[in-house]
Amino acid sequence: MINPPKPKFLRPFSNDRLARLRAAARVLPLLLSLPLGLAGCGALDFDVQQNIPEQRVSGSVVSALLGTLVPSPFPLTIDLAQETKARGTGPVKAAGLKSLSFQITNTASSGSVHDFSFVQTVDINIESTKSGTTLTRQKIADLPTPPGAQTKIDLRTYPDINLLPYINEGSRITSTATGTVPPNDVTFNGQIVVHVNTL
Repeated sequence: MINPPKPKFLRPFSNDRLARLRAAARVLPLLLSLPLGLAGCGALDFDVQQNIPEQRVSGSVVSALLGTLVPSPFPLTIDLAQETKARGTGPVKAAGLKSLSFQITNTASSGSVHDFSFVQTVDINIESTKSGTTLTRQKIADLPTPPGAQTKIDLRTYPDINLLPYINEGSRITSTATGTVPPNDVTFNGQIVVHVNTL
């Protein structure tokens, strides 16, 4: 006759082990409440804003073709060393354009056109200002379809273009555009948001 195996009894938890289990139970709900990705890499990534200086598209009574929407190219002046120091993050590994928008202003208040209806398409580019640079001009945003009579436009961005080498060398933002020069001056400013990835 085969004797049945004797039942095995679990050893009771020690006070130290019970304390560790209770601590883990308290921390687990906090971890589960974090947005996806914050508990791992990228938790210290951040956004930086830069205002776009006011631009003036000079009007013309002649229906000339529009060549640019940014007649006054401007530098990208984000100080990444200062931004990471202020946030206590690690070094920057990449930076991409998150958003870019233009907003009509009232500086040029006379005339019949006070919107972006004179625009058909826009390409926004970044280029290095360093002499002898090997960086090529890159398109970082565009407006592929006419906006119509809008006083604010949000451009489509290309966040995979790494802006870090351009920021490090010194850079400026330029544009090309299609459309018709408006009959009166039109002024606008805007905002750039750059998403910064840290190590």
